[in-house]
Amino acid sequence: PIAINSICQKYSKLLLLIALKKIKFCLS
Repeated sequence: PIAINSICQKYSKLLLLIALKKIKFCLS
């Protein structure tokens, strides 16, 4: 479960970065 949890954390961070980039693109 620990390995799966770390993968989920990395994936959620990736989604967060993508969301931030989309927000910056919309604001610019």
